[in-house]
Amino acid sequence: MTPIAIITGFLGSGKTTMLRKLLERGFGGRRVALIVNEFGEVGFDGQAVEGLHVERMIELTSGCICCSVGTDFLLAVEEIIDTTQPDLIVVETTGLAEPWSLIKRVRASGLPLDTVVTLVDAANLERELDMAQVARWQVRAADFLILNKCDLVTPAQLAHVRTLLREQNERAAIIEVIQGEVDPRRLFGIFTDEHGMNEVTSKRSAPSAMEDSDHLHEDAIETLLWQHNQPLERGKIEAALRELPPYIYRTKGIIHCTDAPWATRVNGVCGRVDYETTRLKTPPLFLNQLVFIGTALEGLRDNLFARLATCADTSERTAAWHSRNENNA
Repeated sequence: MTPIAIITGFLGSGKTTMLRKLLERGFGGRRVALIVNEFGEVGFDGQAVEGLHVERMIELTSGCICCSVGTDFLLAVEEIIDTTQPDLIVVETTGLAEPWSLIKRVRASGLPLDTVVTLVDAANLERELDMAQVARWQVRAADFLILNKCDLVTPAQLAHVRTLLREQNERAAIIEVIQGEVDPRRLFGIFTDEHGMNEVTSKRSAPSAMEDSDHLHEDAIETLLWQHNQPLERGKIEAALRELPPYIYRTKGIIHCTDAPWATRVNGVCGRVDYETTRLKTPPLFLNQLVFIGTALEGLRDNLFARLATCADTSERTAAWHSRNENNA
C-alpha cells in the first residue's frame, strides 16, 4: 500500500525550499507523487517543484488541507493511486495547517502514515510558539523536526531552540540543516522496504540504501538488519519496539506473530510504531526482518538482537502456528 508522508511547518519555515531540494536529489528511482496545499486561490508552491522527479502533482487551493479542503484531499489521494501508483505520496501543507486533523484523514484513507516532518525556523521559533497555537501543534506532531536556518543563529541560540523543541516534543529526531538541505533517505521509509531487505540478505551486506551518502557517514547514521525465522509473541515484540532507544529513529520491516496467519508490516518513526496486517505476494527469506536506522548503532547490535530474540514464542505455540498455516495453505 502506498504510504503518505506529511511535510508541515509554520509560515516561512522553508517547506517548499526543502521539498524542492529533496526532489532535486531524487528518490533513488522510487516513484513519488505530491499533494501541495495552498491557502490562497492561486498556487505558487506547486510551480516551484513542478517537474522535479515527480510522477504526479495535485494542488489544493482556497483553504487549509486540515479543514475546508479535507474531502478534496481524500479524492486527490484516490486519483493519484488510481492513475500513478507511486511508491510514496508527499503532502506539503500550508503554514497554518493543524497536523492532527490531517493525520486522521490519512488514516481514514486506509493508507499507512510514513512520517510527519515538521520544518522549524531556528531564528523565529520562540516568537512563533508564543504567537500561534498551530505552531506548537506542528512541532508536537512531528516524527522529524528539521531545524532550518541554523546559520542565522548563534550556538547559544541554537541550544535554546533545541530546548524549546524538546519541551514540546520529547521523541522526535532533531536534524539541524541550512537552507533545507537534508537527505531523503534519512526521512522516508521507502528506502527500507522488505524487497530491499531480501536484496540485502542475498548480498550478505548492510542495507545499500544508506551506503553512498558521505553526509550520512559524517552524521554517524548507521543501519542494522535483524532477521529471525521463528514466529513471535505479539505482546513481547510490540513492547520491545516501544522501548527502543531514542537514537533509533526509523524501524521498518515485517514480522510474523503466532496470533495471526498473515505477516504484520512494521513502521516505526521516532517512537511512534504502526502495525498493518498484510498478505505478502512472495514468501520472505525470513519470517521476521526489521531494519533499524539511527546514530552509532553498531555498539547496540548484540543487546538489541538478544532482546528481540526473546520475543520468539514458545516451541509449542510455534508448532501449532506452523501446523495451522500448513493446513490453510
